[in-house]
Amino acid sequence: MQRGRRNRARSLARLRPRRTVTRRQPVAMGSSVRTAILRASADGYAGLAASRLAEQAPGALGSDGFEAWRRHYRAQLQALIAALEDELPERYAAHVAWLRDAQQARGGDPAVFSAALDALEFVLEQHLPAAADPVLSRCFELARAALTAPRAAAPPAPAASPLARAYVEALLDCDKERALREVDAALAESRVDPAALLDEVLPYAQREIGELWHRGSIGVAEEHFATQVTRQCIGRLLARAQPAAPGAARVVVTSLQGDGHDIGVQLVACAFELAGWRTVFLGANTPIEEVVAIARKLDAQVVALGGTLDEHRAPIAAAVRALRAGAPRARVIVGGAAFDGSEDLWRRSGADALARAPSEAPRCAASLLGTLA
Repeated sequence: MQRGRRNRARSLARLRPRRTVTRRQPVAMGSSVRTAILRASADGYAGLAASRLAEQAPGALGSDGFEAWRRHYRAQLQALIAALEDELPERYAAHVAWLRDAQQARGGDPAVFSAALDALEFVLEQHLPAAADPVLSRCFELARAALTAPRAAAPPAPAASPLARAYVEALLDCDKERALREVDAALAESRVDPAALLDEVLPYAQREIGELWHRGSIGVAEEHFATQVTRQCIGRLLARAQPAAPGAARVVVTSLQGDGHDIGVQLVACAFELAGWRTVFLGANTPIEEVVAIARKLDAQVVALGGTLDEHRAPIAAAVRALRAGAPRARVIVGGAAFDGSEDLWRRSGADALARAPSEAPRCAASLLGTLA
């Protein structure tokens, strides 16, 4: 056992490509071309990085194997591309730190994660034209600093209503009936209105459950259970909606292919239905061309697109462009955690408006159309 650990440590210690590689002369290239190459070649770079990791530190692959690491690198590259496009290297560093914390919470070796970052940087230095880009270098510099920094303390929990806390406690106990009773009673007694449930209670619960999973306090099973119960809560709210009037405005709500998170867009779709819109909810992970096709077919006045991660902003911007060409009558609203932070993030997408909360989306849409919410 002692010898195995020493051998693994020696294997990891050998992975220091930045000190042993002579860089090629940088090629003059615009940032948009660079990120286009990265996006088009992401699968290839991911495979090369996984191969480099296996070659330099075979012990780092562990039981997960080559394919798991290739998937890991694909996700890392998407986050890196988003940081390069926005020229916000600190967001890539935050992504790396988030992954580090999640792995450490499950017994992962920090040295393995550092070796994996070295492997990715090595591959890009060797194979990506214009790899000497200062923003790219800054991404890796900040990411490496984030890996060596102490794990950040858990952020303070946002203020929550008694209902939100009771709902989360029931979810953690895996008590679906109690969770639903809490919501039903609060609605019946007018202790909460549907907008507060959509904007505060259910999002608070999803954030808390997600944070507990990230910290290793709960597993995937508990997280999935909580998500299913929240879907049932949304269903209860939808049962309160009145049928939309025949001439009501129509909205299409979805997230795009590559974004499988559906609770946020489901909350938005529910808010539109409660506001009397003819709502077409497509769920998550919808290809751009299908969004355009349904918007054109139904002559939708509004399309609401959700994004969860930084890397979802580029597909949303592409969808906005496609909608301008294929369904020009539709106004586009965006929202979700992908647009948290700088006000410029959503404006760069080309959308018409940003909704910061589910119940805000119908009001934004009504304002765009010049009608009353």
